[in-house]
Amino acid sequence: MYSNDQSSIGRRIFDIYIQGNLVLEDFNIMEKAGGVGKGITMNFSDILVNSSTLEISLYWAGKGTSVLERGENGPLISAITITPRDGYKLFSLRQIKAARDDFSPINKIGEGGFGPVYKGVLADGKMIAIKQLSSKSRQGNREFVNEIGLISALQHPNLVKLYGGCIEGKELLLIYEYMENNSLARALFGHELSRLNLDWPTRKRICLGIARGLAYLHEESRLKIVHRDIKATNIMLDKDLNAKISDFGLAKLDEDENTHISTRIARTV
Repeated sequence: MYSNDQSSIGRRIFDIYIQGNLVLEDFNIMEKAGGVGKGITMNFSDILVNSSTLEISLYWAGKGTSVLERGENGPLISAITITPRDGYKLFSLRQIKAARDDFSPINKIGEGGFGPVYKGVLADGKMIAIKQLSSKSRQGNREFVNEIGLISALQHPNLVKLYGGCIEGKELLLIYEYMENNSLARALFGHELSRLNLDWPTRKRICLGIARGLAYLHEESRLKIVHRDIKATNIMLDKDLNAKISDFGLAKLDEDENTHISTRIARTV
């Protein structure tokens, strides 16, 4: 925060700690930025964040200049982004079109309330499901933002994993792990050729999987979430018929100061 005039003799040297661990010693902010009043971005990997807290310390270790009067004496951290190791990715529309055979109808595997769902294959051979939200729907836009914000922060064996998304032109796309056996609705009530013969032990295991997913959302996750649209079409089945909850477009945070009880109709009619 020092000026760059002749009278400024300030030296900006810090030791930087993240989560109490020294990551940079004798860090000279002005040299790194190439001058004063300039912003720089720095990346650090393998940082363990626990108890919902990330602590960054800029420690004056006696090698920089100390300014005694009130004011800012060093660098400012203006923004922080945290990317999980297996985190959310941003895909290009070109990648998705290639994976999806340019949205050929033959690859359509479902129809959600706000757009179709397609099967695709990424360049590395990974199977994916692509949810295409209608660009004309305001509610679809809200659901898109809501789903990214909530499910990207959640990890559980009984929740469908979100790989990433694509926002390009008028396209709003969400990319998920591919569920080989589609939805519970199709397994139970679909066309005769697509129905599955689910015995009672399998049905019980599916119910327990749904319950585990809901218990995680309601009680075990750092973010307490009420899904508000649990139904057979939003329960997906993987190749081993494990149940995974999907479609968080109508989900709501259950914050301490706000009750999760709502008199407004939110779910499927």
